[in-house]
Amino acid sequence: MKKKLLRLAACLISALLGGGIFALFHMPLPWLLGPIAVTMIGSNLLKLNFFCPVFIRNIGLLLIGYAMGASFTGNILTLIAAQLPWMLLMTVMTLLFCFFLAYVNSKIAKVDYLTILTGSMPGAFSQMIVLAEEIEGINLAVVTFFHVIRLLMIVLIIPLMVFSPLFSTGNALISGDAVFLQEWQWKSLFPNVLIFAVVAVLCALLGKKIRLPTPYLLGPVIGTAALCLIGLQSFSLPPIMTNISQLCVGCYIGLLLKPQQMANMSKVVACAILNGLFLILFSWALSQVLVLLHGIPSETSFLCLAPGGMDQMGIIAHEKGAILSLVTCYQMFRSFFILLFMPPLLKLLWKYKHPLPSDVRPLSKKED
Repeated sequence: MKKKLLRLAACLISALLGGGIFALFHMPLPWLLGPIAVTMIGSNLLKLNFFCPVFIRNIGLLLIGYAMGASFTGNILTLIAAQLPWMLLMTVMTLLFCFFLAYVNSKIAKVDYLTILTGSMPGAFSQMIVLAEEIEGINLAVVTFFHVIRLLMIVLIIPLMVFSPLFSTGNALISGDAVFLQEWQWKSLFPNVLIFAVVAVLCALLGKKIRLPTPYLLGPVIGTAALCLIGLQSFSLPPIMTNISQLCVGCYIGLLLKPQQMANMSKVVACAILNGLFLILFSWALSQVLVLLHGIPSETSFLCLAPGGMDQMGIIAHEKGAILSLVTCYQMFRSFFILLFMPPLLKLLWKYKHPLPSDVRPLSKKED
């Protein structure tokens, strides 16, 4: 027990160091990617005997789940309802394109299709990594690599595109913006924070009991969103809590990654870069449809559909002066859609590709 605590302490200290270095150099998602990089290097190259139990990851997922659910307010719901047909259409078209890209890349890189597909989902970095761990046979290293490459390309390319002369701010038919979460202050978090915390934990445990996909993420999302919709005021997480949530997930993921298990490395790298590039170009092409049909400014429509996360696109939208509420709605809708529908679909596809022999049946609970 004492040795495990020392190994855990060494892992957390290393993760803090990695996050601090990434933050110092203004890397994207420093408190997620930093711990992933340091713990992966430490455990694989330096052969350090790190230890990170699953409950550390679950703490991070609980906090991320709250942050996602807390954004689901009445104002957001009204905007989503107004744009729902287009959100659904654009999301489905983007995912269909991801299915196509994954098929092509799996043939080129000679990697399992479901692995490439899980790594090709736009946004949803943490969710897809956790899901990849839950589905037997998916190469977690390839999935993580694809998402990291996509993230880096988004951080480098999308700001250059949005702030270029190609995008000029215009008058939108959809006007106005709103602040959907109260700014956090330590004293103002109470007593609502206690209610949200209890509900998030209970929903996570219930989600695990009923075998909800990624229960420690999806359970708090559903519970927190329900509290917001009945009128309970939510708050954005303090920055330190957001950083802790990313560090907890990053530590756990970093120890799972085994780069030596990644065959055809050069082809995987090329496919990951092409995957990110084509996703960005396809999103830009779709965004022009919103510009033509709804008169939405080009930078707003592009950020609505860009294959990044809600947080990264929100920051860029704020700096550019785009319609932040609309960007938030589109990005949030896609995240929820992926979170709700992709896990069961991926598991169904896995069962279809790897059916049980006719003479094998699952063990009952008593037999198990």
